[in-house]
Amino acid sequence: MQEMTGGEGVVAALKAIGVTHVFGIVSVHNIPIYDAIYRDGTITAIGVRHEQGAVHAADGYARATGKLGVAIVSTGPGTVNAMPGLFEAQFASSRVLLLTGQVDTVYYSKGKGFLHEAPKQMDSLRSVTRLAESVRRAEDIGETVVRVARDIMTGRPQPGAIEIPVDLQYAKASIDIPHVEGWPRQQPPREAVAAAADALSKAKRPLIWAGGGVITADAAAELQQLAEYLGAPVVTSVNGRGAIPEDHPLALGPLSNDPAIDPIIQE
Repeated sequence: MQEMTGGEGVVAALKAIGVTHVFGIVSVHNIPIYDAIYRDGTITAIGVRHEQGAVHAADGYARATGKLGVAIVSTGPGTVNAMPGLFEAQFASSRVLLLTGQVDTVYYSKGKGFLHEAPKQMDSLRSVTRLAESVRRAEDIGETVVRVARDIMTGRPQPGAIEIPVDLQYAKASIDIPHVEGWPRQQPPREAVAAAADALSKAKRPLIWAGGGVITADAAAELQQLAEYLGAPVVTSVNGRGAIPEDHPLALGPLSNDPAIDPIIQE
């Protein structure tokens, strides 16, 4: 446990979970985080023109790399602008973490109309994430970042969000940064695997429909091996593109409205 500012705690936690790039817009309610990023020098901050673009960029980064995509925006209007990006990440099962600010804790939920006060911001964030947390002590920043990131990266990917009041970003505190050695991989139920194997072995004309989970689970090689063993053609969802090389003899491409694919699926 080390004494540092809340902003430095955010950066230390991001480094602990392997983050190397963030996307966002600097504002008065996240300056301490960006200042800590600049002074640390190991995380690349990529600026955008709109908060929605920041989340979409983080989403695209997550899909392309398999890593956690991080967007940093401001409270109130900035967070509202980020909502469409989180909505897309939620339904695409993408690994996106949104970090946003909030007014000083002394003004929070007092109804005084302080600059960009957003007392119902957490309600909005919870509607488009699986886990959204509001930090109330600077000492909790490191643990909160790691905990929300673990939820995002474990099991079915879903976006997460953290709200950190700006006074806690400036505050100095003893902040614990949990040690992270990768993320646990979820194992499928044995009975589900057995049922799938039984169905495939009995199928006269097997066909595999592969989704984005194949890529998330880093199981593309296993998918190709299974398809070749069965001699089964493979169609993918849009998010599953790339799960099997599209020039592979068994690859039929993404499932679409192409009438040429329909008869194959019906068979």
